[in-house]
Amino acid sequence: MTHPNSPPTPATQFERWQEEQRKWQQTVQNYMDTAAKDEEFLTHMGNAMRGSLLAGKAYPGSTPPAAPPTTAEATQSTVEELLFAARRLEGQLQGLTFEVQALPNRLAALIQPDKPPGIETKDARLPDSPAAQNDD
Repeated sequence: MTHPNSPPTPATQFERWQEEQRKWQQTVQNYMDTAAKDEEFLTHMGNAMRGSLLAGKAYPGSTPPAAPPTTAEATQSTVEELLFAARRLEGQLQGLTFEVQALPNRLAALIQPDKPPGIETKDARLPDSPAAQNDD
């Protein structure tokens, strides 16, 4: 109990923080109340919500889409797409090459299961393989 004639006690840091939070909440609430009454804000908010549902389509009543890209931009985009596809094919071809090179070892392991894989013998090579042709 405080005495009526005693000076007010200073607020603790928590009480000051709590009062500051109340003021911020009041500020945000006042702004949202004002924005909710503003027709332009509501229009933009509706367009944004509708736009997320339309997934990239223009808002009804909005400005027309920008001009199509110039020939140089379209060419650059096409070149980048072709380069990407070529790199992807290059990676797939390299993977296929590794698999084909590993086939003789895998076949040798299937033919002679008592030998550890990776050890190649002359008998285990396929007659059409380049390694068998070089030994002749």
